[in-house]
Amino acid sequence: MLFFLGMKLEAVDPFDQLSLCVVTVRRVLRFGFLLLSIDNHSVGEEGSEGSSGAVGGAAKAAIFCAHSSSPYLLPAGFAQVNGLPLRAIPGKREIFEIFKDFFLIILL
Repeated sequence: MLFFLGMKLEAVDPFDQLSLCVVTVRRVLRFGFLLLSIDNHSVGEEGSEGSSGAVGGAAKAAIFCAHSSSPYLLPAGFAQVNGLPLRAIPGKREIFEIFKDFFLIILL
């Protein structure tokens, strides 16, 4: 699979491995590594999450690194197709709805 900057994926949350979350590719690194941020992850006003690698503002994104071959990275829409719960991005439509036509073309 080809990854590019700004691409939306679903992934097992590395901070809560019992849930799936929406992630954005922040940087494509060498040797197949990706710098990812969890879209709906935020730090409270006290900054209770500590240093999550985020930059500025009250709502800071959790950033982590993963390899592109990781079984914990899933295509957008995976949770809905398989009937799994997904922590949605506040105020956004579900990822599957956005990319529905794209998946129908790819899967057929």
